[in-house]
Amino acid sequence: MLQLVVAATVLRRAMSLDVRQLLTSPEDESLVWTTRSRRSFADETKERCDVHPYATAYGRVPVCLRSSRDYMADRIKRWKRWIDCPRLVELYGEGRGANRSAGLFVDVGATYGSCTVELLLAYPKALVIAVEPSDLNLFYLTETLKMNERTLDVADRVAVLTVAAGNHTQGRVPIVGDARNHGNSQVGAGPLAERQTERAATLRRLDDLVRLTPTTWAKATNGENLALAPTVVKMDVQGYECWALEGMTDLLTHVRVVRPEIEVAFLERHGCGPRPYGGATNLIGRLHALGFPDLETADGATADPRDLRHTLFLATRDCRRGSCDFTAKRPPAIEKESFTSLIRRRWFGV
Repeated sequence: MLQLVVAATVLRRAMSLDVRQLLTSPEDESLVWTTRSRRSFADETKERCDVHPYATAYGRVPVCLRSSRDYMADRIKRWKRWIDCPRLVELYGEGRGANRSAGLFVDVGATYGSCTVELLLAYPKALVIAVEPSDLNLFYLTETLKMNERTLDVADRVAVLTVAAGNHTQGRVPIVGDARNHGNSQVGAGPLAERQTERAATLRRLDDLVRLTPTTWAKATNGENLALAPTVVKMDVQGYECWALEGMTDLLTHVRVVRPEIEVAFLERHGCGPRPYGGATNLIGRLHALGFPDLETADGATADPRDLRHTLFLATRDCRRGSCDFTAKRPPAIEKESFTSLIRRRWFGV
């Protein structure tokens, strides 16, 4: 009997995951939150949790949502999930070994954590780094994670960075939010909505907080190969995408898919590019330069990476009345043929 217990303990340790191995040691420990943290955003914000079910094909879990009127929360309550998340789960599943290998999902602009929860449900070996600067949203996000700590093994699989992702390290920056839409929070002061909230957050480069390398990945996943891992980054930072990308170039070296949001007015507001549609052009161009030339637009069309004007039209035609997402993919690595295989193919035709 004792041998069985020891064997089970060894097996659990062999299968263990530890997302904290992917993080640096920031000088301010408050920038990283896990379920082992003592920090409670309930004390800081005085928000109240309204618990509702979040249901997918992979399972059903409780989530914490805003009780008063809110665009995003109201739709999650009605649909029992968030409409943008299934496509992210599909993109993650397209990676090699998604069902067998551990993978990484970086949720930049996590808000309520809907896509984080959906991915955790779908893939038990997925690790998540969620990035959210608004302490109001952090209350709902962290309460949801605490409620599902055992169900989703959150303690070892999820880390929350309580920062605004940017291209430089700065102290506290203003965060302006729409009082009736917690999904609409922006870096920087200025008018955003008729009723808005004004908070503050720390601006940091994600490359200063995250270290995704073959070595750290092996430590986080007990020796798995980073080259085989599905890696997806979602970006929804209300026009700050260009500057967030500049601060995560090292991280993106090992990422396969980036899915940012295009909101032309917000991109231009943050100086991502001149009008008309200059922000979208700049964002697409930056992703292309970072090694993501394969572009898929919100309506499923594939754009020619050699023609940015054509790409721009496809990516923005659904955005002229609002916002939309598009997907930038890194081409699959070309595996080098071994010498033995080359001889067999050339001389023996097999």
